[in-house]
Amino acid sequence: MIREAPAKQLDSPPLRLVSYYLAFLNSDAAGMEKEIAWTAGKPGIEDVMLGLEADTNAFFGRLEASRDFMRRAAESAERSDEKEKAATYEAYGALWEAMFGNAREGRQRAESALEHSTGRDVQYPAALALAFAGDTVRAKTLADDLAKRFPEDTLVQFNYLPSINAKLALSRKDSAKAWRSFGMPLPTN
Repeated sequence: MIREAPAKQLDSPPLRLVSYYLAFLNSDAAGMEKEIAWTAGKPGIEDVMLGLEADTNAFFGRLEASRDFMRRAAESAERSDEKEKAATYEAYGALWEAMFGNAREGRQRAESALEHSTGRDVQYPAALALAFAGDTVRAKTLADDLAKRFPEDTLVQFNYLPSINAKLALSRKDSAKAWRSFGMPLPTN
């Protein structure tokens, strides 16, 4: 379908996102770059694609490039007056920093993101970043707040909180509790 789309004069941001994902899965750097170029200057999609490129670069261990793309994603979201999305990009940048072992930078960026928003999609990566950065007390406080504010939110209850709580358990070297954070029984082998 994606290969046939141009011949049928079909084009849209969702189609471009799928094309980017397929290029990523096929290790097609030129294909990913093509999709990023298409979104340049297009409000509402440019930031999303730049954020994906930031994640892609972090995935491949290119933290410097990831930082640049994440900054550009946040700036693009701000230009579109989407402050929550801009803070979300900052929070995910904090998470990448912390996961790469840059605890101080991760903590600073997480707190900066939280100064701009306490929305659930900002608070989750910020809390996880803080957990990776060793600030387990602050991460637990944020997780508890998410649980309290979003008791019936499926994403919060079955993704965000289990991930944060598992990381907090691993920080205490409690792998059994980390496993149970996802509601799964311990393996019996």
